[in-house]
Amino acid sequence: METIINGSLAANEKKRQAYIPATMRVIDIANRRILCTSDLPNMQEALLTGPIASGKTTFLQYITNENIPNGASGAPRKYQVNNTPFNKVTDFSGADAWLKGSFDKYINEHGYILFFCDVAEYIRDLGYRKNANARMDMIVRCSKPSQIVLLVGTHIDMAPKKYNVKFEQHFAGKPYIRILYRKVYVNTTQKECVQTILNALKD
Repeated sequence: METIINGSLAANEKKRQAYIPATMRVIDIANRRILCTSDLPNMQEALLTGPIASGKTTFLQYITNENIPNGASGAPRKYQVNNTPFNKVTDFSGADAWLKGSFDKYINEHGYILFFCDVAEYIRDLGYRKNANARMDMIVRCSKPSQIVLLVGTHIDMAPKKYNVKFEQHFAGKPYIRILYRKVYVNTTQKECVQTILNALKD
């Protein structure tokens, strides 16, 4: 059975149906192409990403029993997790070098994308802000409507008053402003914030 997403199929793409079994077809209207279901994001897996020291490791330590190394982890690592909407998490390194690698591929493969950003650092440091903006821009450009993208603003205990206003004003007029559609602000050093983050994925 075919699933139609956001429109009709372009005529010059119809011949591609012969190469994909009918039970595995998904028609992507926005991009006028036919996809195999194996190309769709895995809604059982989440991508955890963001600049270094944004709270990713702390969050991972709460949802998995494994020992998570601090700092840039090198190649992306996958962890089994429990009591979450997903059962696996890929920790995508905070190191800048990965922005030039396969970041877009990892965005496409995961049903959930959690982008962690230190709100206090984003507000006060231009270099950090540019780094985070580049990542958010790629997430917005590469993700699909079927994916759940959550912006996790962290370290609010270190942020100035009205941090949310000062943080979000930097998004005005930018393509990645869409990432603010689903957001949550937390202090990730507190374990109870884990549930706050997970609840934000359901709203």
